[in-house]
Amino acid sequence: MSFLTNKELGPLLKKSISEGKFKEERLQNASYELTLGDEVYTNNDETKTILSSTNPQFEIRPGQFAVLITNEEISITKKHIGFISLKFGFKFRGLVNISGFHVDPGFKGKLKFSVYNAGSQSIILDRGAPYFVLWISELKSDLNEKNLYNGTHQGQNSINANDIMKIKGEIASPNGLLEQIRALETRIETESEWRRWGLRIIIGLLIALVVKMLWDWGDYKRGYSDAVQHIKSKNIESTNLIEKINEQTEKKVEKMFKVKMDSLNSVNSTFENSKDSIN
Repeated sequence: MSFLTNKELGPLLKKSISEGKFKEERLQNASYELTLGDEVYTNNDETKTILSSTNPQFEIRPGQFAVLITNEEISITKKHIGFISLKFGFKFRGLVNISGFHVDPGFKGKLKFSVYNAGSQSIILDRGAPYFVLWISELKSDLNEKNLYNGTHQGQNSINANDIMKIKGEIASPNGLLEQIRALETRIETESEWRRWGLRIIIGLLIALVVKMLWDWGDYKRGYSDAVQHIKSKNIESTNLIEKINEQTEKKVEKMFKVKMDSLNSVNSTFENSKDSIN
């Protein structure tokens, strides 16, 4: 198996590339440059983007996957096999081809590239610009018809729903994770600042409460001391008052006791008189 040079590659691709789209100037170092078609899609979009003369550019942001399709249709004969890649300038910026790297004998249609932006900056692509490289290698012998490609990609000419569903949605890319980490750090710093302010307020309130308690305790001690002194100064008067109360109480008790005894004696005398009268 050997690769075709510009001399063999030119005449073959004039027949193998869709009519009117072969450009002699795109033959470069035993390879041919294919261009970006009218359809592109990234995993964060709802549907594919259609490029046109009024909308000729497309952005692939860091950490995004994309599906690209060539403007040219190619046919690979049963005598050949194709190899594909991205141009070095875009690989150097971080654009990585994660789809297949060869084109089977017997394939016909546009080529699709699944790519990933592993770089730190967005990559801008232009409709119709050459981003893809095709090499053709000749087989030592022809393949028979049953061994030629006849899979699901045969005759493809657009990005379909199945292509979109394969990469649609958020993907845990390094750049995406880095953005989440930075957002989390910012959130933690903000919450920590609020917590520090909250802690300062709580400490201030506790200090004010302790000072108030100490102040009230001082007032209580002063009031208690004043009350003790007052009681001591009134101690003699209190003793005399108690003695007077006791004397008056004793007199009242004696008087009540005497009244009760007189009543009992009167009752008893009446009972004795009644008894004598009966006899």
